[in-house]
Amino acid sequence: HIDDIAIDNLASFYRKHLKDGSIIVDLCSSWISHLPQDKKFSKVIGIGMNESELAANKNLNEHYVHDLNSLIHKDRLLPMLKDASVDHVICAVSIDYIIQPHHLFEEVLRILRPSSGSTFIISFSNRCFPTKVIRAWLQTDDVGRIGIVCSYFQETKQSLDNKWKHITVYDLSNEERDNHPSSPNYSDPLFVVMG
Repeated sequence: HIDDIAIDNLASFYRKHLKDGSIIVDLCSSWISHLPQDKKFSKVIGIGMNESELAANKNLNEHYVHDLNSLIHKDRLLPMLKDASVDHVICAVSIDYIIQPHHLFEEVLRILRPSSGSTFIISFSNRCFPTKVIRAWLQTDDVGRIGIVCSYFQETKQSLDNKWKHITVYDLSNEERDNHPSSPNYSDPLFVVMG
């Protein structure tokens, strides 16, 4: 989905924001997770749709083949994960494919440990499979996409004990990048919204 420069920028972001010894859930995981190789996590759990891709991901300690867009998961979208059981959840360049985002965000709130250090890190670009993303993703620009993801955080049902805090937007795009794909200095734009 993203070029090597954007992948390196995302790995650097993870290096800074994911703590050693943490339990990580990699949503929409596949054969690569962009996690930095020099970090030592307690466990990395991949959730994705392709068994062979998940099995090929050497960063994962365990994985589940699971369709986050399935409408049969009315109560628990992530039934394999216990309440308050993980430190960080990441979703790399895949949030644009989720058709029930508010349900997913409620579930992420449920599984995250309620501490100031736990995070949900969502990265995205303007690169996508146009036939698979939500329509709004194609009908807007980068600023609009940031707004879409921020709205998911803001519109999530919250309990008195559990709510999103410190929602922050980061532009990880290469500073020297040109906007035109035919330029030798082109690299994919990359954004993160973290809560």
